[in-house]
Formats: sequence, structure tokens, C-alpha cells
Amino acid sequence: MVNMTNNNDVIRKLIDGSALYTYMVPDDSIPTNRPLHCEGFYLPHIVITDNVFWAMGRTVHLAHTKDKRGLWHFCYTNHPHGLFFSYHPEVSGITFMSTKRYKKHKFIVKNNWELIWDSAWNEKPQDYRIDRLIKQGVCFKIAMLDDENIWNIHPVDLPMYHISEGTFNIKTEYFEYAFALRNAKGINKLIGENKTFFSTKPESNKEGTLIGTCAPFHAFYNLFDNGEYYNYYDIPRGSKQRYKRLKIFCEKE
Repeated sequence: MVNMTNNNDVIRKLIDGSALYTYMVPDDSIPTNRPLHCEGFYLPHIVITDNVFWAMGRTVHLAHTKDKRGLWHFCYTNHPHGLFFSYHPEVSGITFMSTKRYKKHKFIVKNNWELIWDSAWNEKPQDYRIDRLIKQGVCFKIAMLDDENIWNIHPVDLPMYHISEGTFNIKTEYFEYAFALRNAKGINKLIGENKTFFSTKPESNKEGTLIGTCAPFHAFYNLFDNGEYYNYYDIPRGSKQRYKRLKIFCEKE
């Protein structure tokens, strides 16, 4: 676990494979937060822009009322204005909230992943270990720096080792998140226009939400060990791109 006051250290640890969790105690002066309780999310999908991380849970959170149901995910960030939001990819719905809604909110960073391959290594090991690790049934994840200088951290859905060629490719989980997260200037403008909202504790659930829409970014990457990859948008174009750096991690035993 690390101290979140050192922002650069946390960013480095996330890029180096550490996992991120959030721990919260909602403020029970807001009726919908009762009874007083603590809660937490594992945040495996992370986008890092301009030294700010946007860390998201999987889209498996079922928000429901008597008449409506839908899958959302929550996003927490180290942005200095103290916000978090929920996102509903199916309807592009985004709901911003202030961390003032919590009595306590903190991030937990855990060193529970091991680096097994790095495109920056000058000499690649003869045994990439990936085939052996696939046989052991371990989980993988990646951190990839793209040509927009954005770090993309995602769980791996399918690792593939090409036995005869001694090469591999890695396919990430498909995930949809708010496209605005990839535009640091745009989202900073939105946050700047609502500073009072994010710095104030709401008295009710309705008062404490800022609701809007935001188009989704379709995150999917098929990454090859020769420096190439294609994403969701490359599929219909039949195009490929080159990553600036790729790091692959496996869960520690």
C-alpha cells in the first residue's frame, strides 16, 4: 500500500503493474447512504493522461429501480477537484459526483502483479515465459503507451503464444468508457466550470449529481510482440498501429 499524497509515485506504480482499489465510507447524513457502511471497488481499467489517472471498475454494476435496470461502471480519479462518476455505455449516460459525498475516501495500491515482458528491454529473453504461464492458468494484464501519449491499462482476455514461431499476441478485454477521458483539456474545462459543485457536500442524492451524456470509447487492443497492434477502430479499416511501449504482467503466485 502506498501514500496517495505522492502523485508521481502512484502513477509510476500503476504503470509498473500495481493494482488499484478504492475504499470509501459514504456520508450517512445523505439519506440514500444509510445505513452507515464501508465499500470498495477493484479498478482494473485505467487511463493515464497528463499525470492524472482515471480508474474504472468493470461494467458489471447493476443499477436498478423498480422499473429500470442497467449495467454501469464507476470511475475514480486522482484529479485535484475531487470527483468520481458512473458511466452507462449503453445510453452514453454519465453522472458526475463529488467525493465530498464520502466521510472517507482513499486509494489502495497493491504490488500483486509481476512484469514478464517489456518492449523497452534491450535484449528479449529467449523464453518469453508466456507459454509456460498460459499453461499454469494465470491472469495477465497490459500497460500500453499509445501514439497519443496515453497509458492504457487493461486486463487481458486472451493471451496467444505461437508455438512454431516463438512469438505471441495479447488481446485485451473489450471495455467501453467515456471518450472524454482521452481529452485532458476538454474534461478539465468541464470540471473547471463546475468547481463549486465538486467542492460542496450535497444534502441529498438528487442535489449531488451532475448528469449528462458522453460518447463511449471502445477499448480493445490486439498487441503483437513486433511493436504492432490494432484497436477496435482499426478492425473495419484493416489498419495497424505501433505502440510506444508495451508492458505485460501476470498475477503473482
